[in-house]
Amino acid sequence: MSFVLAFLLLLNVGATQDICVVKNCTLHGPPVRFPFWLKHKQPPHCGFPHPAFQLSCTGDQQTLLHLPRAVKMLVDDIDYKAQEIYLSDPDGCLNRQLPHLDLHFSASPFQLILDDYLEQPDNQGWS
Repeated sequence: MSFVLAFLLLLNVGATQDICVVKNCTLHGPPVRFPFWLKHKQPPHCGFPHPAFQLSCTGDQQTLLHLPRAVKMLVDDIDYKAQEIYLSDPDGCLNRQLPHLDLHFSASPFQLILDDYLEQPDNQGWS
């Protein structure tokens, strides 16, 4: 009896460890791991329990971050070592979203890097 119980326990531990593996929306999309988690591909306990860390996949398999005030940004890259997340506007019009964007990302040690804004030569940068 104890052998069967130990075997079932090992199976359960192995199954739960496999749930939080690194996931992507596409093969070339940014790898998503703690503190972020990918909705519908990883359970919420795989990431930090705050909405700013929940990512999702769009219909065309791009990685999306939902920020407060209904701001949706594409995740182009995540640099876990430097704690930077590179974002761009899905519609290519970041200026329209800037008034609604909270650049402090207060629940996270990650810094938001706005790709669309930084790519414009006449702007001197936001970071």
